[in-house]
Amino acid sequence: QIEEMAKAAAAKIAKVTSAEGVREERRLHGEGEGLGQRARLKGFGDGIREGSALAGVSATSFLGADTAKEITKNPGQKTIVVGAGGLSEIIGVASAVGESLKAKKDDTPPDDKKE
Repeated sequence: QIEEMAKAAAAKIAKVTSAEGVREERRLHGEGEGLGQRARLKGFGDGIREGSALAGVSATSFLGADTAKEITKNPGQKTIVVGAGGLSEIIGVASAVGESLKAKKDDTPPDDKKE
């Protein structure tokens, strides 16, 4: 009977130790996932800032244009723009195109401009 109690106690310790190991593994995995997501978001934000600066448009307009591009990637996709947020993204696309065309027109040397 003492031997059975010792085995039960050892089994309990082994189970608790195993559970603690699983908990620590999951915690570390979650931290790693969080760091990865943070890095992806930082890279995305940096890309939006750099892209908008290169295009000479606002970050909002650049993001709207990027969103519109993503929507059109799949020709079979049925996309519905809903609410003010969706509408402002569409307006952002139009604004980005307008700003880009204006910037290109303003960059044309005077003797090359069409009257």
